[in-house]
Order: sequence, then C-alpha cells, then structure tokens
Amino acid sequence: MVKKSNKRDQYTVVLEDIRSQNKVFGEGLSAVRDQLIKVDKKLDSHTEMFGDLMVDMETVKGDVKTLKSDMKVVKGDIKIMKGDIVVLKGDVTVLKQDVTVLKQDVGVLKQDVGVLKQDVTVLKQDVGILKQDMTVVKGDIVVLKDDMKVVKEDIVTLKDDMIVVKSDLQIIKTDVEPRVAHLEARTASRS
Repeated sequence: MVKKSNKRDQYTVVLEDIRSQNKVFGEGLSAVRDQLIKVDKKLDSHTEMFGDLMVDMETVKGDVKTLKSDMKVVKGDIKIMKGDIVVLKGDVTVLKQDVTVLKQDVGVLKQDVGVLKQDVTVLKQDVGILKQDMTVVKGDIVVLKDDMKVVKEDIVTLKDDMIVVKSDLQIIKTDVEPRVAHLEARTASRS
C-alpha cells in the first residue's frame, strides 16, 4: 500500500510538473500570438499606406501629363505669336517702302508705323510674360520630379519594411512550430 502511495505521489509530482510546463508554454504561445497579431496589423497598415502612395503617384502622373499638355499648347501659342511678329515686321518693312514712294502721305504713314511699333512692343512684352510663365512651369516640373523621387524612396522603404516583417514572422514560426510539435508529441505519448 505504501508503494502504491509513493508511485501515486510520484505521478502526481510529474503531472503537476507537466501542468506547470503546459501553463508556461501556453503563456508563451499566447505572447507569440499577440506579437503575430501586432505584426499582422502593422503589415495591414503598411499595405494600406502603400496603396495610398500608389494612388498619390497616379495623381502626380496625371498632373504631369496635364502640365505636358499645357506646355504643348503654350509652345504652340508662342509659335503663332512669333509668326505674327514676323508678319508684323514684314508689314513694317512694306510700310517703310510705301513711305518712300508716297511722300505726300508721310504724316499718316508715320502714325501707322508708330501704332505698329506699339503693337510690336506689346507683343514683345507678352512674349516676355510667356517666357516667365514657361520658367515657372519648368520649376514646377522640377519640384514634381523631386516629389516623385521622394515617393519612390518611400515605396522602397516600405518594401524593405515588409521584407523585414516577413522575415520576423518566419523566425517566429520556425521557433514556435518545433515547440508545438514537441508538446503535441508529449501529450500524445501520455494519453
């Protein structure tokens, strides 16, 4: 009877030890699950941020296309104005020849030439303003290109973060799987 009691006491001690180890393992497993949930949330957050960046990048691409289109229109307008200036200069030359031929109309022609010179001056001022506008647009394009570089760098950083998170998850999985298998094996062998 004493032998049975000793064996029972030994089994009780072993059983209590197993229960204690299971409790510690359960707490550790719970902590790992909590960490996995946090990592999963962080990954979801990074995925959402990446999606937002892609949308922003598409918007910037659209803005750049619009600016390029506007630039073509401005260039076309400048070509037309340059052609108009050439035509006006030709008109001035013709008027000067007419002044020589028609000396009696010199006063009237001088007034016409004066008006045409003012128009040329106004057109030159307009061309100067358009050149300033072109400089501003070029500056905006440089800023947009710099912004695109920043966005691309952010995307690379996010991708690197995702790789690190995946690696951390694999390490945790590699660490937990053998322990779970060991516990399952111990539990199965005692059943």
